[in-house]
Amino acid sequence: MERMDIQRKDEIGGLNESFNQMTDQLISLIKEISNVSSRVETFSIHLNDEKKKMMESANQVYLFRQTKWPMGHKRFQKISSTASA
Repeated sequence: MERMDIQRKDEIGGLNESFNQMTDQLISLIKEISNVSSRVETFSIHLNDEKKKMMESANQVYLFRQTKWPMGHKRFQKISSTASA
């Protein structure tokens, strides 16, 4: 967006000043939206990375429980039955 430079002291000059103020505000809003958009994108990437880490951890826990827990559970049952006998 480009500011207009009209040096008049009548209604046209006032209108020019109003348009320039509006242009400045729009430029400011566009910059702010761009900054917020960049922060949202960065945060989204971070959340996605954290989600991947959590999914990997959950998968490791699942695999551990599938391979180790049944044996531990059988040992616990054996110890429990021996203790109650």
